[in-house]
Amino acid sequence: RNLTYAASSELITGKLCFGIVNVTTEFPDSSMAIIREQMQVLMNRAPSQTEINYHINLWITQVGQRQETNISQAETMGREQLVSGWWRNAYLIIDRLRELSGTDIQRCAQRYFRNFNFAVLGDTTRIRDKACFVW
Repeated sequence: RNLTYAASSELITGKLCFGIVNVTTEFPDSSMAIIREQMQVLMNRAPSQTEINYHINLWITQVGQRQETNISQAETMGREQLVSGWWRNAYLIIDRLRELSGTDIQRCAQRYFRNFNFAVLGDTTRIRDKACFVW
């Protein structure tokens, strides 16, 4: 698509059910169109188990890198103890993720992909189509 952008998302554990998607780009209209397109794909088509496993393994690797220090591990276990009452829940999420099916993801996308709020930092004159931010 010839766009240069850096996208990331975040899992907010132990808090309200919400997510964050960050995009850094010179082309906000095009980037938002891609995000919307991919969200529609998830709403209309259940991902294959191969796709799911790829992303789970990627997430596990990223979590493992963040958990390299003793303090990181202690913080994770402590937070889970406070939130759920059992520190071992911090490590059960991997098993729970492995139970996900494509239809689970599609059902959740259909239910929760709504009520979005957008914020733009920077030169807002680069946004030619403001409708791309209205869902």
